[in-house]
Amino acid sequence: MYFPKNFQFLIKELYKNKAKISKVFFTIFISLLIFSSVTILKNSIENQIKDNARVFLGGDIELSTKNTGLNDEFIDELKDKFLMTEVIEFTSILSTMNEESKTTRIKVIDNFYPLLGNVKVEPANSLSLLQTTSNSILIDKTTKNNLDLKIGEKIRIQNVSFEVIGVIESLPDISGFFLFGDQALINKSGFKNLTINNLGSFINFKYKMIKKENNSKLSKKIYENQKIKIKNPEDVSQNLKRTIENFIYFLTIIAASAILISGIGLKNSLYSFLTNNQFNIAIYKSLGLSSNNIKILYYTQTLVILIFCSLIAYTLGLLIIFFLDYSFLNFLNIDLKVKFKITEYIIIQFFGILVFFIFAKPVVDSIDQIKVANLFRNSSTHLNLNYTRKSFIEISALLIIFVFFFCISNVKPQQTVVFFFFFILISFFYYFLSKVYVLILGKLKNIKNLLLNMGIKNLKAYRSLNSTMMVTMGLGMTTLFFLGMLSSNINKELNTSIPKNAPHYFFLGIQEDQLKLFREQIYEIDSKAKQIVVPMISARIETINNRNPKELIDENNKSFWFINGERRISWSKNPPFNNPVIKGKWWDKDEINRLQISLDYKVADDLKLKIGDSMTFNIFGNSVTGIITNFRKVDYRDLNINFAILFNPKYASQIPHEFMSTIKFENEELVNLSNILRKLPTITYIKLSEYINKTKKFLNGIFIVSILISVVVILIGLIVISNAISVIGSLKVYQNLVLRILGFEKLNIYKLIIFETLILFVPIIISSLIFSIIFSYFFITNFFSIDWYFSISVISIISILFMLVFVTTLLISNRKYLNFNTYYLLRNG
Repeated sequence: MYFPKNFQFLIKELYKNKAKISKVFFTIFISLLIFSSVTILKNSIENQIKDNARVFLGGDIELSTKNTGLNDEFIDELKDKFLMTEVIEFTSILSTMNEESKTTRIKVIDNFYPLLGNVKVEPANSLSLLQTTSNSILIDKTTKNNLDLKIGEKIRIQNVSFEVIGVIESLPDISGFFLFGDQALINKSGFKNLTINNLGSFINFKYKMIKKENNSKLSKKIYENQKIKIKNPEDVSQNLKRTIENFIYFLTIIAASAILISGIGLKNSLYSFLTNNQFNIAIYKSLGLSSNNIKILYYTQTLVILIFCSLIAYTLGLLIIFFLDYSFLNFLNIDLKVKFKITEYIIIQFFGILVFFIFAKPVVDSIDQIKVANLFRNSSTHLNLNYTRKSFIEISALLIIFVFFFCISNVKPQQTVVFFFFFILISFFYYFLSKVYVLILGKLKNIKNLLLNMGIKNLKAYRSLNSTMMVTMGLGMTTLFFLGMLSSNINKELNTSIPKNAPHYFFLGIQEDQLKLFREQIYEIDSKAKQIVVPMISARIETINNRNPKELIDENNKSFWFINGERRISWSKNPPFNNPVIKGKWWDKDEINRLQISLDYKVADDLKLKIGDSMTFNIFGNSVTGIITNFRKVDYRDLNINFAILFNPKYASQIPHEFMSTIKFENEELVNLSNILRKLPTITYIKLSEYINKTKKFLNGIFIVSILISVVVILIGLIVISNAISVIGSLKVYQNLVLRILGFEKLNIYKLIIFETLILFVPIIISSLIFSIIFSYFFITNFFSIDWYFSISVISIISILFMLVFVTTLLISNRKYLNFNTYYLLRNG
C-alpha cells in the first residue's frame, strides 16, 4: 500500500479504536498529571527564587553584624559606592492595654526601605506615615488576630507606648524569623526610646545595598572583618531552595513511583486491548499485513493518543498549580507565575514516551503469536509475554535513560538514584517471589481441597499476569505501609513534642542585678513554679586546632550551623541532668586560669573532633583558647536548656554574662505575665506551646499535600491491579462456563476468587512489611532525626482496609465475566 492509503487506514483504525486505546492510557494520564504538577511547581519556585533573589535579599549585597552595628565612618565609606538602607531586627514583647502579650520580631527601618520590591500594607499610606510619625508601629495579620488589635489602638514595647497605624500584608525581603508571622515595623526614632542591649533580643544590624556603578566593590577590610557577614542574592536563593528541596524531593519520588506503577497498568491495559482485538489482527494478517506492519499501526495509534494525553495532563497541571499558588505557597512569600513552557511539555512527553516503550514493547511484540488460524477458533489465544535477550537489553537501556534523566533533573540526584535502585530492586524481588511462590505451591501433592487445587492451578496458568498483580500489590502495600509508618511516627513526634518535664516558658536577657527581682516575680505568679536559671554568653568560633573552621567542613555538613555565626554558651559545675557525658571526663578539678570545653557528641563527630583538640573563641573582642575535655549526649528534643558548648565554671564566671531561665508553672492557663513585664521590660520570653503549634501547622500543611498525592498513587496501583484482574477474568470466561455447567454456583466461584487472592496476599503482606520497616526506619532516623517506633494498629488498619478494597476490586472486576450467555459462548459464530 502506498503512503496515502496507509495514512487513511491509520486514521480510520485510530478513529474506530480511540475509545479503547484511550482507556489504555488512563493510569499513565493520572501519573503524568502528578508528574506535570510537581515539575511545574519545582520549576516555577526555582525560577521565581532566581529571578527575585535581589528582592528577597533587599539589594545587591547585605552586610550584617550581631549585637553592635557598624561605625559611622564605615557606613559613610560604603555610601560613597552604594545606595543603602539600614535595617535593625530584634526580638521583644508586644503588650496590649488588656495585659495580653506576644513575642514578636521587630524591624527598625529608615526612610529608604525598601530599596527593591514593595511593602504591602493596609491602609496603603501607612508605610509612609510610619516613616514620619514617632512611636508608631505596623503589625502583621497574625499579631493583629492573636492580640485582637485594631488600627489606632496603643501597644507597648518594653514600657514605651506605640500606636498601631496599619497592618503588614507582605514584605519583599525574606528573613528566617518571619516565616511563621509575628512581625512588626517601627522607625528609628521609636527604636531610640528602647533599651536593646541583651542576648535575649537577638539583635541584628543589616545594611542592604545597591551598587551605584556596576564595578562597585567592597573593600578588602570588610572581607577580613570576621564580625561582618556578607550575603549575596545567590546565598538567599540557595537558602530558600534548601528550605523547600526536601518537600520537592519527596513529591518528585512519589511522582516517579506513580509513573512506573502506571507503566505496569499501561502494560495490562494494552495486553487486554490486544487480547480483545485478536480477531481483527488475524484479519489484518489474512489480508497480507505483516506483524511489523501491524505493530507500526498500533504503535502509531497509541503514540498519537499518548501525545494528546501528555498535553492534557500538562495543561491540567498548570491549572492545578495556578490555583494551589494562593492557598499553599504563601509561607514562602513567593507569587508564582505559571505559564505554558514548551521545554516543560517536552520533558513530560519525553518521560511519557520512555515509560510507554519500557512497558508496552513486550506486549506489542506478542502480536507475532497471533495466527490467521485464530479466525477459525471460538476462543482467544493466551498471549505470552516473552522477554528475549534483545528485548531485555532494549528495555534495560530505556530504563537506564529514564533513571539518568530523572535523576539529573531532580533537586537531590544522588538520593534519587538510591530511590530508583531500591524501587527496581523491590520490583524484581516481588517478580521473582511470584515465580518461586507458584513453583513451591505447584510441588504440593495430595491436596484434597478442591478450591485450593483450582486456586494453585489458576496461579500457574496465569503466572505472567499474576506476577504483574504481585509486583503491583507488593509496591502498593510497601508504599502504604511506609507512608503509614511515616505519618504515625511524625504525628507521634508532633503530638508528644512537648515532654512532661519540658518547661512552659524560656526567659532571656536577665541581667545579674535583675535576677533576684525576676525570681520574686515568678514566685508571685506561682509559688510552686519550677525554675532553672543558667548563665549565658555569646561567642564566635575563630579556630579549631589553629585552623579556620570553614576549612574543615563545608555547608553540606550536618553540623555546619555550629561554626556559622555566634554560639550561645553556658557553664555548669556538674553535668546537666539531661546531658550525660559519654566520652572523656568532666572537670573534677575546675581551673580558674585554664579554659576547658564540653561539646555535643554529635557535633564533635560531624566535625571529626577528638578529646584534647583546641578551640579558640572570640568573646567580647578577645581571643580565648580552650581544650576539649569531654563529649555529652545532647537531646535537643527534650526542650529543656541545652547548650552545644559548656565551659568550666571557675574560668567562665569571670566573663561578663547574663542569665536565661526556664519556668514550668503548675497551671499554665492561669499565668499572667503583665506585672513581670512592667517591672522587667527588657527581658524576652518564648512560650514553648506557641512555637510548637506554629511548627506543627507548618509541617502538617506540607505533610497533608504529600499524603494526598501518595493516596492518588495508591489509587493508580489499585486501577493497575483491577486491569490485571480484568484481563485474567476475560481469559477465564470459558473456565467459569465449564464450572457452571458442572454445577458450580456463582457463590462458589466468588469463593475461589477470594481464595486465590488470599494465597497471593500472605507473602505480599510479610514482604512489604519487612521492606517498609527497613525504609521507614532509615527515613525517620536520617531525614527527620527522630525516634522510630512500630505501630501495630496502623499496620493492622492498612492491611484490613487494603484487603477489603482489593477483594471488592476483584469481585467488581470479575462480575461481568460471571454473568454470561451460555448459549452464545457455546455457538461458534
